Amino acid sequence: FAIVDFSEDRNDMRFGVDAILNRNPERSILLYRLTGLDEGWRRTKEGVMDYPNLPPGEYTLEVGPSHDLNRLPMAQLSYSFSIRPFFYNTLWFRSMVLVLFILMLAWYFQRMKHRARLKSENELLKARSQLEGLKAQLNPHFLFNSFNTIIGLIEESPRRSIHFVEHLTTFYRQVLKISEMELVDIEDELAMLEDYRQILRMRFEGMVDLQVSKGIYGFRIPPMSLQLLVENAIKHNRFSEHEPLRIRVYLEGDRLVVENRMDIRSLDDMSSTGLGLRNISQRYRILADKEPDIQKVDGFFRVSLPKLGME
Repeated sequence: FAIVDFSEDRNDMRFGVDAILNRNPERSILLYRLTGLDEGWRRTKEGVMDYPNLPPGEYTLEVGPSHDLNRLPMAQLSYSFSIRPFFYNTLWFRSMVLVLFILMLAWYFQRMKHRARLKSENELLKARSQLEGLKAQLNPHFLFNSFNTIIGLIEESPRRSIHFVEHLTTFYRQVLKISEMELVDIEDELAMLEDYRQILRMRFEGMVDLQVSKGIYGFRIPPMSLQLLVENAIKHNRFSEHEPLRIRVYLEGDRLVVENRMDIRSLDDMSSTGLGLRNISQRYRILADKEPDIQKVDGFFRVSLPKLGME
């Protein structure tokens, strides 16, 4: 037999043997096997061998007569053939598809990564723009309140107003230095708060008692947060020489707390826009997705600031 290749859609095979010379044909049977498929010999008396739906591969049909199932054929004929798979079932095609799929998957994830990076960069630019706007509010806000104080001191005591302006100049130089930063070390913020305390002493002559606990170090906060909270307490509460306003700054767990007794001024005396607290809250939200905790408990106003940039 000649070796023939068949396509995958021609895989229903039937073989026939017209005649095999044998001295006792009535006693003879045909033994056959298809190498690549059969493990043992099969038999037939009609000379017909069916192999339907063969998978792609290489085969050899061996056939020969025999008088005993336990004995090999006395003579053998062989026929070799192959069934070719369709191109889309070949190893090379599937390998190519797999490589193409991997490349497309890599391209997709690279594109998603690029889009995520662009989105992150856009959000960062937006956040920085918002932050710059918030920081720009601080200087005019602080200056406005300071000028009001200077006006009042000029009327009461021109000499004190001169000293106040000198201290204010030193303090405001520090404000300009740190106000452009996103975060400052708490040690630097407390040093500036100490300078601010000196201004408060001149301004209120002991009617404001600012107490700062020891052992506050090792983290960062948005600049001028403490000064704004102290200023907020002074702005909204009544105090006098006999009943000074006590403001405490201390640590409580992982938060920095600014606390003062509440003795709220009358509504007619207040012209608050809530700028200070709103500014601090928005800066925390942008920088760390956190918010200060603002509470009114047992006659005290407490603002606790999350620690940022822990070391």
